Amino acid sequence: MDQDQTLESEDPLNSQRLFQSDDRPQRFLIGFLFAMAFFLIEAGVAEVLLARNEACLATLSEFRLAPDPGEVCMSEFEFFLARGLSRGVIGTLSPATSGFIAWPIIAVLYGLIGGGFAQLSLRAAIGGYLIVHVMLLMAFISVDYISQFIVFN
Repeated sequence: MDQDQTLESEDPLNSQRLFQSDDRPQRFLIGFLFAMAFFLIEAGVAEVLLARNEACLATLSEFRLAPDPGEVCMSEFEFFLARGLSRGVIGTLSPATSGFIAWPIIAVLYGLIGGGFAQLSLRAAIGGYLIVHVMLLMAFISVDYISQFIVFN
């Protein structure tokens, strides 16, 4: 290869080029699928942790002089974090709702957010999506935790 011939290589993280109109649906679909996959993996791990906590609490209930469940099993914060990761806004509004009902709804919600952010440059899309994801997660956990103290007659 001659030294005069150089390949143009663009860093995808710093790419500032304008996207053509035919790129947008493809970018939306890629962002949508990545965001859905990210949520579903996260929700699956959270469900495993919730199941382990349930088994731990069941084991402790069999002991005569059982230790504090918050010290042995999940703490209250970890429990609400796992439930917020797993069920999102559906778990906040109705904690008894099964994950099989909540997962598709929340996965589509996060997919739409990811598809919207996919229209930006790669660095802005990843950073923006993660910031929005963490902010939504904090809101879900907060409302879920506070809802246990509110009684409607």
